[in-house]
Amino acid sequence: MRKTIFSHTTGSHQSCDDVFHTPRVQLRPFDPLTLQFLNQLSVCLLADKRHNRNPEIVSLGFWLRKSNVDQFHKENMHWLDHKGYTVTALGPVFHVAPSNVDTIFLYSATVSLLMGNTNVVRLSSDLSPSVQFIISCINHILALPENEILRPYLSFISYGHEDEISTYFSSEAQGRVIWGGDQTVLHFKSLKSGPALRDIIFPNRVSHSLIKAKSFLDADDEAKALAAKNFFNDAYVFDQLGCSSPRVIFVYGTIAEKESFIPAFYKELDKITKTRYTSEASALSIVKFNHLVDDLMDIPVRNITKDDNTIYLIETDTMPVSVDNCVGGYFYLRHISSLEELSAELPLSTQTLSYFGLQETDLKSLQEATSRKRIDRIVPMGQSLSFHYLWDGMNLFEQLSRKRAII
Repeated sequence: MRKTIFSHTTGSHQSCDDVFHTPRVQLRPFDPLTLQFLNQLSVCLLADKRHNRNPEIVSLGFWLRKSNVDQFHKENMHWLDHKGYTVTALGPVFHVAPSNVDTIFLYSATVSLLMGNTNVVRLSSDLSPSVQFIISCINHILALPENEILRPYLSFISYGHEDEISTYFSSEAQGRVIWGGDQTVLHFKSLKSGPALRDIIFPNRVSHSLIKAKSFLDADDEAKALAAKNFFNDAYVFDQLGCSSPRVIFVYGTIAEKESFIPAFYKELDKITKTRYTSEASALSIVKFNHLVDDLMDIPVRNITKDDNTIYLIETDTMPVSVDNCVGGYFYLRHISSLEELSAELPLSTQTLSYFGLQETDLKSLQEATSRKRIDRIVPMGQSLSFHYLWDGMNLFEQLSRKRAII
């Protein structure tokens, strides 16, 4: 195909025909060469003092460590090492990365690479500083002599909204990973592609937090500060735009406990946002204020807690129909007196529910109460954005590989 794209791997424009490579050596699932490369990349990401305090870079760096990837391998051995079949690569995989979460493109590509697939990853033409740094680390590690075999396996590209190019890559691939929500998924599914193409899609999902008010109020100052920090990392990284960023805070307890919790929680979160989220809050101030005006006209708002632009707590009498306006620290707050109430409150599109202060019996009750809801992740507060190979109810290692039967 004569059309050209920009390759961040080579730093130049090149023909689409030159992007998908046939490697001279086929990697095995969890190949030692892949594990070595990923561990080297982890070291590179965590060593740079300009970026290694960035939460998403730190999380990515630790996720790529050999010890962590080895654990993934152990957890999947029951189907990777099976007498009835062998596991092989799916084939060339085309990844469409989202623009709202900087690091997801590498998590996606890494899972696919660990299965031995060649990967072409489409990125936004306007790379953030974090993505530029990650790409520079990848190129640096791939340039090492011991990683020569891996170079055909990773291509990071950018191009405009040109369906002809997207169709070409879709037709050349055996798998396609589409991030970005409903519109992106539907658009790419409308393009002509190979009949055997396996689509792994990530449509619109929303996430929420559940906090047991009494547990927070009974905690000491250090534990309260840590809870607020964990919530900040869940919600404010990526400006609350990630599919696993919380939009609604469910406060579990009595009305009196809820009334005491709101100012106490706000006080702790405010300490963090005032030092770590000032410029972002200013940039989004008009957006949030306009959303607040709309909410005051459209939904029954019980109370508003805000001192500046960094935190909006909008307590409502009913669950909002849409939470799309939650950006940059804009949260709806719902009181529940029992965990059973969540069954009626949570929308079917819920992806992640993060929690604080729940005991083991609470967690069991929570799972029972939400058993008919499509919640794919229930995680402690602070782990909402932690990527896992089990995502949106799928084991991505299995989705990005083939099982060859041996009869």
